[in-house]
Parts: sequence; structure tokens; C-alpha cells
Amino acid sequence: MTPDANSTRRRYRFDEASLPAVQILAFSLELRKLLQSRGHLTGFMPKTVFQAVPAAAFQELLYDTLSPLHADLEKRLTLKVHDAEHFEIKIDNTGKQP
Repeated sequence: MTPDANSTRRRYRFDEASLPAVQILAFSLELRKLLQSRGHLTGFMPKTVFQAVPAAAFQELLYDTLSPLHADLEKRLTLKVHDAEHFEIKIDNTGKQP
């Protein structure tokens, strides 16, 4: 995973050989790290990756990794699927939801 970081957005690209489940887990760990010190986050996931992982696995890889640590997760994190081939995290330090 290679981040392209700036003040409000971070993009992540994976090697094409990376399994979709591994990509989601790595994305989840990056979200976890940012949730420790940031306001509201919007995470964007490639549609191809989202569609490649069963719903139960998605739940386990993403929400089960984050929710025990953040009781307010639903207020602090919005997830969206997009057509781009990269993951992205938009950081809103004001704490306002989009």
C-alpha cells in the first residue's frame, strides 16, 4: 500500500497481486490509525474490491476491526464505493459529517 498524502485526502494503491480481502484489511488498519486522532473520515473503496469480497467477510475485515475501539464509529466514519481503482480517505478535522 502506497499512500499519496496531503492535508485532507490520502490515496492508497495496492499491487495487482494483492487479494481483495488483504486490501480491505490493510485499509481498515489505516482507518483505525486515523480514527485515533482525527475528526470525521470518509473512506472510498474500489467497486471491484468491494464486489470481490462476501458481505460477511467485509463485515469482519472492516467493521469488526474498528467498532470495538470506536463506540461512535457510525458518527465518525462514512464508507463509499467508487469506480476508481484506488482506496481513498478524506479527512474532515471539523468533525462534521458530509
